[in-house]
This record gives sequence, structure tokens and C-alpha cells, in this order.
Amino acid sequence: MAANDTLRVIPLVLNTLVAADITTSYLAIGIPSTSPVRLLQVYNGTDALIYFSDDGINNKWVLPSNAIQVMDFTTNRTVSADGLFMQLGTVVYGKYSGTPPTTGAVYVTYWCGAPTN
Repeated sequence: MAANDTLRVIPLVLNTLVAADITTSYLAIGIPSTSPVRLLQVYNGTDALIYFSDDGINNKWVLPSNAIQVMDFTTNRTVSADGLFMQLGTVVYGKYSGTPPTTGAVYVTYWCGAPTN
């Protein structure tokens, strides 16, 4: 493997949706990713169960209060290797169902690959 085939993982800007803004309809949590996503980090820092989606329509996963999830799509991959990614422009959406959150926020960080040189 050539040195220029290696990647480092960097976080993009932190995306936040505060509890007071979360509704029973899906809302975008921050801005779309500006690179293909290698790791997705989602933290539910609210006091409620939060549903998440990548299409803003369908429930895809759920996190209880004060839980974190990290999805690693491309462990041990290089620039030239095939790998799984969430596409550029990915948006994560959040909503509640049942008891509304009253405190905290949900946070999403997209981690992307960048050349080491």
C-alpha cells in the first residue's frame, strides 16, 4: 500500500437539534454531509426516546435517552479499496413519538476520510 492510499478520519461540523425543536414529524439535524460518510456518530442527549431516519419519512433506528451510537461503515479501508459509505449529502433526521423531550439535544457528527498527505 502506498502512503498516499491511506486515509485519516476527520469529523465534520457538529449538527445539533435541541429538545424544544424536536416534534412528532421528522426534522433535519443540522446540515447535509459535505463528503461521503465513513462513520456516523449519533448521541441522544434528551430525556426522551428519539427516532432517526436518513430519508425523513421512515423510522430507521431509535435511541433511548442519553444513548450514543457509532456506525462504522469502512473499517480498515483505503482510498483505493472498495468500501461502504453513506453518500455525500447525507442528512440525519430526528423525531419523537409518545413523550416529548423537555431537556437536552440530539447531536450528529459525520466522520469522513481525508488523505494523510
